[in-house]
Formats: sequence, structure tokens, C-alpha cells
Amino acid sequence: MDDTDAGTDTVISDEGDTGGWQALLRRAVVMLTVPSGDGRPAAVGTGFFVAPGLVATCAHVLAATPEALPARVRGRLVALGSDLDLRTDPGRFFRDTATGLDLALLTADGVDRAVTTSAQLRTQDLLWTFGHPAGQFRAGQHASFTYQGDSRRSPDEALELPRVYGVPVGPGYSGSPVVNTRTGAVCGMLSTSDKAGSAHLIPITAILARCPEAASASHGEWLAALTDEQLAAGGWAFPGPRLVAYLTAAASRASDHPYPGVLADVRRPPLSRVYVRQHASARARGKLTADEIFGGDRDVVLMGGPGAGKTSLLHSGVSGIAEHWLALRRTGRSDVLEGGADVPLRVPATDLTRSAPLADQLGRAVRADLGGRLRESLPKDIFARPPMPGKRWLVLVDGLDEVLAPERRRDVIAGIQENRSGPYRFVVACRPLPEAELAEFRRTEGGVDTYELLPFDAGQLYELALGWCKVFEAPDPERAAHDLVAKTGRIRPSTLVHNPLLATMLCQLYLSAPERPLPSGRYGLYRDFIDLLCERQYASGQSGIVAQAHAALDPYGVSSEEARELPRRIFEALPRLAKVRWTEPDDRPAVALVANWIGDLRPAAMRMLAWEELLRACLRRTGLLAEHAGDVVFMHQTLTEFLAAQAISADPESSRTELRKLFGGFRRQGFYEFSEGNLLSGDLFLIAAWHADPQQRPHLERVLRRLAARKDLNAGTAIARITADGIPLDEEIIKTAIKTLGAHFDDPHLHARVRLRAGQALADLDDPRGVQQLLAIAARSFGIEPFWVEAARALAVRGHAQGVGLLKEFVEDTELFLSWRVDAASFLAELGDAAGIEFLTRTCDDPAAPGHDRIEAAYGLTEMGHPHGWERLSELARDPANDLEWPITVIRDIAAMRLPRRVEILEALADLPERHQSHSRIIAAEELAELGVPSGIETLAAIAADRRYNRYVRRTAKRKLARFRKEQQG
Repeated sequence: MDDTDAGTDTVISDEGDTGGWQALLRRAVVMLTVPSGDGRPAAVGTGFFVAPGLVATCAHVLAATPEALPARVRGRLVALGSDLDLRTDPGRFFRDTATGLDLALLTADGVDRAVTTSAQLRTQDLLWTFGHPAGQFRAGQHASFTYQGDSRRSPDEALELPRVYGVPVGPGYSGSPVVNTRTGAVCGMLSTSDKAGSAHLIPITAILARCPEAASASHGEWLAALTDEQLAAGGWAFPGPRLVAYLTAAASRASDHPYPGVLADVRRPPLSRVYVRQHASARARGKLTADEIFGGDRDVVLMGGPGAGKTSLLHSGVSGIAEHWLALRRTGRSDVLEGGADVPLRVPATDLTRSAPLADQLGRAVRADLGGRLRESLPKDIFARPPMPGKRWLVLVDGLDEVLAPERRRDVIAGIQENRSGPYRFVVACRPLPEAELAEFRRTEGGVDTYELLPFDAGQLYELALGWCKVFEAPDPERAAHDLVAKTGRIRPSTLVHNPLLATMLCQLYLSAPERPLPSGRYGLYRDFIDLLCERQYASGQSGIVAQAHAALDPYGVSSEEARELPRRIFEALPRLAKVRWTEPDDRPAVALVANWIGDLRPAAMRMLAWEELLRACLRRTGLLAEHAGDVVFMHQTLTEFLAAQAISADPESSRTELRKLFGGFRRQGFYEFSEGNLLSGDLFLIAAWHADPQQRPHLERVLRRLAARKDLNAGTAIARITADGIPLDEEIIKTAIKTLGAHFDDPHLHARVRLRAGQALADLDDPRGVQQLLAIAARSFGIEPFWVEAARALAVRGHAQGVGLLKEFVEDTELFLSWRVDAASFLAELGDAAGIEFLTRTCDDPAAPGHDRIEAAYGLTEMGHPHGWERLSELARDPANDLEWPITVIRDIAAMRLPRRVEILEALADLPERHQSHSRIIAAEELAELGVPSGIETLAAIAADRRYNRYVRRTAKRKLARFRKEQQG
């Protein structure tokens, strides 16, 4: 390069400049002095560390040919004040005048630094360089250019040389790194220039292709100096300052424990101190850590009953993943990331019911949730684009079931479906919903996995107890935890203590009074917990609610005694508020409702705004409500259900209405509709509240006696379900239910299905005949194979020692039909037993096995996510010998599950015209048409016109074909 002095440029000084990518670049740029060896002046140039220990520069700076290379070159890192002894290598000298390639690599020992590179270039990008030119600014000078496009010297070899235009640069600049300011990374190296300001670069791709060592360089410090926009332009999955601000706020919010705390004047501990890792399962899949769900590629429906830990898991997921991304920014080490996780974003499903684009709804919900934790405002469109290149927003939708209106739930699901092709992955947490709603969700492109949260096992329960004992600073945490777990062993049903929410409440109740016995049953636990919360409101001292209320009301002439009324009335209003939220379409803010109900306590001189702010603080102080989206909401849906049940049971008219809803239809329907599956969490709280109310109990018991006396099996299973929730029903009712259930066994011709269900109900009522009947059925004394297998499963899921063993016996019994052995293996796999998975694999691979059984075994593997399952299903679908073997339910489930090769499987079933006698062709064509696959409609049209089908089949095909075509036109 020539020796033009660009006087308009400024001298770069490193003094006082300790940050930014410009400073990092200068610390990687080397001033080169090349000895001539023949008495001539030394040549000068610039180089830069392209990899640890390797300096890139232009070959022409060093020599004309490899043979003329000096052995050593002097280098100096001016920004750091250190000298370098650089070694040359003829094997790393690349100069080709035909193409313009001009590169040499020098070795420097003990220098662990390198520039960050990106080949991204767009016309008119602003470029920046720093080099060591000959002349008075040898110590360092910068220059800027704009990118004009690529040039090419050789017509035969495709080396594109970026052309730039800007400040004229001369001798000594050769070898200088050039940064694209849009990406903040080195895009090339200065090689040639003229005095008019035109210059050409060696592209960074050509340099990296000859320097494989650059791949191992660490770039964390450099990337941390870039803006969000530069990181996106460069294509790095690395959190920028704006995303870091969001992640920091999200991690802080997620650390809040989502469950209420007994001690209202003691802050709830961070979730991380007491959180116990949960497990989840898919149907026919073994147990896995629930956190693994967050690292997958597919959308997820995560189901769990009330208090199963869904919200805690989502909080833990946000906290854990956010901390991993923040650790990546701190350390620059990619190994701190688990599974390449996307960026988490938790949002209540109730915040996704507005008529607005999803990105706007997410933004509104996040801003409301994080509030003042955000250090800066988030851009309006932040959730409309990927958070980082190659990453998606992991949208954790919490509480879909809490959207009470079915049509609004469908709107939420529709909004998710419509945005699945966007920068999102969804994990939807909910209680079990109607299968039709979830089936519609699963039928969408891309696949949806369904998992169920598992209850705590004994080890997890102890771990939770130990965490809380340490938080409350028990003198001997380990001993206290063992004592707590021992006391929970007396609670019936035992399943209560394995529910994460209830276990958390039990821990706090125990620690508040270790000598006091724990409540029995779910209703008693909630009652005692909330009573203790109310009691702790009146703690003495200036931090107590009474002192705080008096301090707020004293300027208005309210006495201390009068101030005591406020927390009492607040607690009295909670059941009414819960009832409004549970049963009435009233969307007014909670503070406005409560302000209206206890308005008589407001001093005349107190402004309504000040009064509502005081009530808001008092509602938060209860420990049962928390701020959300400008309102205060109950911290858990079961709290809403429990308190609403209190309000309903206290109101005779409401009680009569709800009692009729639950039981009023039995007289007409013979109790047929009332089974254990019809009793939801809120219904059981309501039954317990009526049972606890002396005025309501007689009405309830009269209905339950009638229910227990019915010979209808559904009625008996309902009594078993109520008892299993810990409601201490009258012994007469339980005995009657046991008697009527047991009477079924007096019938010598009793169907095995009835015997099985009655045995399950009696087992739940702790009647030994229940387990005896299940054992007898499983021992092949009654019924046929499917009932034997189901009885063994019923024993296994109830923890009976013989259950799993019996299932294994059925799997190994070659005298049984293979279909029942496959069923038993599927149940074993569902329980996480490897023997079940192994048998399913062997069966679907066995060409001698009946096609129906091979299909069922392969489908069982498919349900558990095993790729061998859908691979075998695809092969079986292509074999016409299996045409009559395909169950309709399996074909429909394949479409609903959206397997990786679902269309291939369905098209194989619908493909061949000679399958005219096969129902599988018709069902597969219908499912393909439902999925919008053209071949489905084409096959239906062929069936409708094929006279080899009977008239009914042709008419059905015509009707479905007309519907699909109408939908297409619409």
C-alpha cells in the first residue's frame, strides 16, 4: 500500500479505554517489523491474532516467495506494551497473484487471544480498521470504509475479494483486520489499496479455511461487547445487553416461590432453596426428569392435577435456563448451556385471551409480570422475532385450564397453533382437559408431546422437607425432616403427601408447631393452613399487619382497635372474592371488588385511590394473593376453589344450587352419570365444606346415603373417590357403599368388568376384599385375558407388591394370546419397567407374529417416543398383508400424534387401489384429508367412484369429500 497520510483520521490511544470491541481489536493487532537481511530498511506491516498463538498478515509483507521468508519477525502488541518473537512457516505462506490470495500465518508462543470473525457483508456496510502504517502514526491509526461489493481477478478460480471505499490507506496497513460495524466482527484483512481510497480485502472465509485452529478460539469476551443488533447480524446465539436485562429480570421473578407462605411477616424463601426436581412421564414411557422437557424440539402439553407442581416446574425452568444463558455471557463457555435451550418466557394462559397478535399479548404479559425488575423497557416487537439467531422463545403457557370458558380456551389453543411456525416453541401446562381439545392441539404440524407430572416419591418428599427445615433454621434439620416425613405417614390417603403443593403446605404447618399433629385429608390441610395464615396476621410489633394498618389509618383519626377490623374483614372477603372468580363472570379488579364490599371501613377523608392502595397491600399481605398484570390474584387455583367452596357452603341458596348441579340428576338418570371421573377438585372441596358445616351436612349425607345404597357401580366408585380425598364420611355411608359394592360379588354370573371396577373401588375404600378380588382376577379365576392384565395393572398402580410381578408373568406366558401379552408389556413400559419395552421391540420386529400384534407393539413404542416404533409402523403400512390388521383407533391416533413419518404411513395405507376391501384405506384417506394432504381427497374421490365398494361406503366417501371441498373453497 502507498504511504498516503490520512490527516482527517485520529490517533487511536488505548489509555483509559478498557471496554468495547474496538479495544479488544487493538489488543489483538500486532505491529510487524520484517528484517530484510540485505542491509535494506526493514519492511513494516500489520497482523492480528486470528487464533490463539497464530497471527495473520499479508504474505507480501514478509517476502515475495516462501523461500525468501525470514525465520523470525519482530512483533509488538502496542496496546499491551509487549514484544513478540514470531516464527514463519513456508507451509503457511499463501500467495497467488492470479487470484489475489495474499496470506501468511505466523506463530507466537503463549498468547491466548483472537479476534471474532463473521463473513456477513452487505453493500454499503460501514467498515472500520486499525493498523500500524508507516510514518508518524506507526503506533496505531484507524480508518473507515464502506463495502462496495466483491471483485474477482481470475476467470478460472472463484476467490471473491471484497472491495471497500473510504479513507485512503498506505504502506504498513497491509494485514490490518477490517471490522464490519454492523456485526462488530472481523470480515477480512486489508491487502491492496490505491491513493483514491479504494482497497481490497482478503475475505475472512479464505483466512479461516487455512487456519483450522481458529475454530477452537473462545469469543465470549468479544461477543459480550456487542449490541443485540450486532449479535443478530453476525448470527451468534449469544445474549446481548437487552436480552440480558430481560433474562436477569425473568430469573429474579422465577426465583419467587409460587406457593403461599404461612409466615406472613417472613418472606417466602427463593424457590431454588426448597425446589425438588420433579419427574414426568409420557404414556408407555419410563420416568424422566421434568426439566428435560424444556430441552426438546417439539411442543409439549404438560398435565398434572391440582397442586401437582406445574407452576413450580415452569418457574424452575425459567430460572434454570435463564441462569445458563447468563452464565454463557459471563464465562463465554458454551458448555454451560444444557441441550441448546431456547429462551424461556412464562405467561399465564389467562393473559392470552385478548384479540391481539400473540407477540403483543406476550409483551403485555411479560411487562406486567416483571414490572420494576426490568432495568430498561423492552422493545415493542421483541417477542415478534427470534431472541437470538437459531433460537426460539420457549413460551411456557401456565394454567390453560384456568381459562374457564371453553370457547376462550379454544381461542388460546388456536392462537398457539397459528404461531407454531413463528419464533416460538410452546409448553402448555394444565390440568387434564377434555380430550377433544387436546386432540385438536395435537393434530397440528410439527408434533406435540404429552407428559404427565408424577407425584413425589419418598426420597423427593424427604428432600423437600429437609429444604424447608433448613430454611426455617430447625436446630437439627435432618432429624426434623425425618420426623415430618414420619408424621405424614399417618395421613390418609397417602397420595396427598406426594402432591407438591400439599407437601409444601404440610412442611410449613409442621415447622410452625412441630409438636402439633398434622391435619388429615386435603380439606383439613387447606383449612389449617389458611387459619394459620390468618392467625399470623396479628403478629405483634411494628411489622404486624395491625400496626401497619393503624399507621396508614392514624392520620384519618382511626384508632388501633378500629384498625384491627381491616385485616379481619379482608380475610372474611377472600371466600367471596374466590367465589366471584370461580363462578361469576365479573372481571372487575379484585381491589375494586373488596373496596366496595368493605367500604364502610374507609375514613371519610381518605381518597379512594389511597384506600385501594392500602387494600392492595393488605391483600398481598394475606400470603394467598400476589400481584399480576395490575391486579392481585390467588397464588394457586386450588386456593380459589377451597375459598369459593367456603363461600358457597356458607350461603344456603348457593349450596342448594350447587348441590342440585352435582346430584340433582340422579333421580332421573339413576346416578349413572356420577362416577369418580366426574368429581373435580373444586367439587371435592365443596363436598368437604358441606360435610364440615353442621347445617349443610345433613343434606349432604342424605344424598350420599342414597348414592351409596344404589346398586349402580358408578355410585360406589364416586363414594370411593370422595373418601380417597380424605373427607371423613360417616361410617354408615362407607359401610353401605362397601356393602353395595361387595354385593356385586354375590352374583355368580357377575361380569369380570364389573368385578374389576368394584374391586378397584373397594381397594380405595381400604376394604381387603378389593385387593382380594383384584388378585383373584389377576390369578385368572375370573374373566378372560384382558381383565387379568387390567387387574394386575390396578394392583401395580396402587403399589401392591404383586402387581408388577403378575404383569411380567403375563408377558412371559407363551400360552396367552400375544395381544394380551402386548397389553401387559405396554402397562409395564408405562410403569417404567425395561422388560415391557424390550418385549414390545421384539414383537414388532418378529415377522412370524400376527400383523395386528406387531402393529400394536410398534404403536406402543411410538407412544413412548421410541423411533423404532414409527419406523416399524411405516414398514407395516406398506405391506398389503396387514391391510385387515390395522385398528381404526391406531390409524386415527397416528394422525393425531403427528409422528415424524405420519403422512408417509397414512399415504401407504391409502395408496393401493387393490385395497378396496380394507377399512384402513378409507380411514387413512379421511385422516389425510383432515390434515390437508391432497392425496387424501384424491383417494376419497377414487373410493366414491369405485363400484367395488358397497353403496354405504361410497356415500360416506362422497359426503366427506363434499365437506372437505367446501372447506377448501371457504
